[in-house]
Amino acid sequence: MKRIIGVIVALAIGGTVYHFSQASVVNNFAKNAGISQRQAQQYIDKIPKGDLTSITGLGRNDVSEGQQILSQTKNLDCNTYIYKWQSPSLTCPEGVAQLRRLGLAHVRLGTCFEELSVTLGTKAASTIDRCISGIDVEDADLNLPISRTLLGAKAILSAREMNLYNKSLLQTALQSG
Repeated sequence: MKRIIGVIVALAIGGTVYHFSQASVVNNFAKNAGISQRQAQQYIDKIPKGDLTSITGLGRNDVSEGQQILSQTKNLDCNTYIYKWQSPSLTCPEGVAQLRRLGLAHVRLGTCFEELSVTLGTKAASTIDRCISGIDVEDADLNLPISRTLLGAKAILSAREMNLYNKSLLQTALQSG
């Protein structure tokens, strides 16, 4: 996953430029992550430049990841194979259904991010809200048994932090508009 870049002074969404301070992003991130403002500031300051991208790039990345997941689920054969991620509490059909859910969530969120790069006019705020909801869905999907099994705790924490950061940026843009 990538994080959105270019938001400390201004963020262009749907043909509108939103101006806000880094402190506002820090406040939202601290609130969303349940951490102190100091911890939020430290996290934001340590984001590697390579993890930053445009909203369009973020959208393309999410759509691509989602399509890869969906493509891989088509090749799973629960009748013939037993997969390493299967367990008594995670059957093959349940795992496949959860993978499809993950893939679709990525595609929906990525498509929403891509929509933010075109002129939206009066629909900008509702599209931002829809993207924030999509981030929440993707974040909740990190709790699925298939996510915990395939990704592991470290990758889930990293993805959750990135989701919270991107959500905080979008919330701050809405609050500034």
